Amino acid sequence: MIHFNRPLNCQSCCFPCCLQYLEVSSPPGTTIGSVEQEWTLCEPQFAVRDAGGEVVLRIEGPLCTFSFCGDVEFKVLSADGSTEVRKHLLYKFRYICAN
Repeated sequence: MIHFNRPLNCQSCCFPCCLQYLEVSSPPGTTIGSVEQEWTLCEPQFAVRDAGGEVVLRIEGPLCTFSFCGDVEFKVLSADGSTEVRKHLLYKFRYICAN
């Protein structure tokens, strides 16, 4: 069983003390990794960390992460940000509306 814990935080660059954070544990109580938003002025950036806190991947988003009709694409990069590991990670807005 995989357990995701994501506290409610705002997404604004005006509040760098309340950035997005997701903790992944399996079994519940044993942290296996996390995704942490890094403070930036414009485009959202996230660090994917392993259980030891080391950055293993980076995720970069577009300036606007909200869309009424299409998908929002995020780039998945290597830990140092130099190599694109996966072409795109899609945020499927239409599935949120359906649920």
